[in-house]
Amino acid sequence: MSKSSKKINVVFVLPDFLSGGAQKQCALLYSELVKDNDLEMHFLHIWDGPNKKWLNGEKNNVIKLNREKLSDLMIVYDIVQIVKSKKIQVVVSWLHPADTYCWLVKILLRNILWVMTERESSYPDGWKYKLRKYFARHADVLLANSKKGCEYWEKNYQNKIDVRLVNNICAPYEIKNKSSHDRINNIVSLGRLEPQKNIIKLISVIKKWILNGGCNAVIGGSGSMSDYVKYEISSLQGASYGGYISDPMSIFEKSKVFISLSIHEGTPNSLIEAIVAGCVVVASKIDEHVAILGENYPFYVEINSETDEIVSILDKAIIFSGAGEYELCKVMKNAFDAINKMDGAYVASQYKNVFFEVAEKNA
Repeated sequence: MSKSSKKINVVFVLPDFLSGGAQKQCALLYSELVKDNDLEMHFLHIWDGPNKKWLNGEKNNVIKLNREKLSDLMIVYDIVQIVKSKKIQVVVSWLHPADTYCWLVKILLRNILWVMTERESSYPDGWKYKLRKYFARHADVLLANSKKGCEYWEKNYQNKIDVRLVNNICAPYEIKNKSSHDRINNIVSLGRLEPQKNIIKLISVIKKWILNGGCNAVIGGSGSMSDYVKYEISSLQGASYGGYISDPMSIFEKSKVFISLSIHEGTPNSLIEAIVAGCVVVASKIDEHVAILGENYPFYVEINSETDEIVSILDKAIIFSGAGEYELCKVMKNAFDAINKMDGAYVASQYKNVFFEVAEKNA
């Protein structure tokens, strides 16, 4: 064994396998980690969902807890019993309910090591988020998937928490960097339909673009603004709303331009998948997008850009999508380089290194 003569026992705790990119990332990461002979991996979850398909087989110590509500505190009891019986050394919490469970587990089992993960970069000033900040003081290490996510915690705790940056995994698709003239959708936007995705502005852009003669726009996703999007799109002749789409690549590969006007992100998973599928991207110029596309990418829009300005850039991107392979590769080079660093085995090795480091530090 490369790290130690003794395996480290690790359990991931995820509330659900619903439609978010964070759930997909958790499944992809776990599926890489179970391949490592230095680790004894376990996975606990409460609700099933579409992203469970990304787990590499049910046989890999995956346990579904028999609880109906995520707020059921008996979940903590279940985790404690499993931690004891499996002789778990490291618990990894993924998403906010799991942070609460693992904080309580840490209180009850002082010798357990808690790795907390951060999948976002900004939150409103609500009591839930203040409580989570309090929980985080008890984590042995916090792993964020974006530079802004790291800064969020460093700002709040001023180096009192061990915060590290670890990339997301890019799902194993072949990068399609060639121009395609037979893509039937001019523009596509897939992802969580939440206020931080700037949905109202996105819909206003789609409406104006169609009013100007555009057609074949697809919006997909689920979230708190699903009903709003469905209602607004229903009256448009050149656009369609697809709801949650379990196979986004099947849509991206038929689309010329992907648009994201997000106000903030963790790691922009949908944007990355769109690039892998060969889409040109129109994106808000936020740090999380710049980290992928580079500072000088030509199809950025500012958060406060006027609708007409965004529509103009969208039209330019659609025209550019028909450029030759050489031009496309030049523009997307920074993105391709960034995506190549999201190799599953490499990202898993970074998590493994953290597991061993915190275990040795607390031995």
